[in-house]
Amino acid sequence: MWLWGIACVSGFGHLILANTGPRWFFYVCKLLTTALLAGLVVQKGLDSLYAQLIAIGLLFSIIGDVFLMQLKDRFLLGLSCFSISHLMYTLGFWHHFHGEMIWWVLALFTAVGILIFFLLLPHLKQYLVPVALYLGLMVQMAWAAGEWWLTSSTEAAFMAFFAVVLFIFSDIAFVMVRVYCSTRKVLLGVSSLYHVAQGLLVASLWLM
Repeated sequence: MWLWGIACVSGFGHLILANTGPRWFFYVCKLLTTALLAGLVVQKGLDSLYAQLIAIGLLFSIIGDVFLMQLKDRFLLGLSCFSISHLMYTLGFWHHFHGEMIWWVLALFTAVGILIFFLLLPHLKQYLVPVALYLGLMVQMAWAAGEWWLTSSTEAAFMAFFAVVLFIFSDIAFVMVRVYCSTRKVLLGVSSLYHVAQGLLVASLWLM
């Protein structure tokens, strides 16, 4: 369990450095935190498909962060990596889904996705199609997590669903940073939600 403690310290250090401290150390702490969470998945064991998909998702999250840390704009490459990451999580949720579809879950998150898209639409410009596809993937991930939780009522499913809700807020803030402004205060909020969501997703493995 010592990896959990180091991951928490690294994540907390990353948040502190969002407002103070050198930029490079801010990035190192961010990558280190996600890498430690991936290490926790490996430590728990990669025997299940769900654990394997979570591990792959965390790996692509690290790669996506690396692209977004480049001096030149690598937004689309970063967005592509995070899309693969969320796709892995989505497959993991559907893997555990057994039962009848609850269609209002899809309708709810589709409506939320459409609302977010139209709020961002005037500022998307060349990012219109990639962001639209990304939002569609977020809707699919939320739908999968919601179906798993509502049909199983397990603690692991609730943890995963809560993680997805935080991912949604984090990703909305992330896109807004790119299309509106990039301030350290906004980055602090994005990073907070991002790491907590990843941590909850990894923690769901311990409840299965």
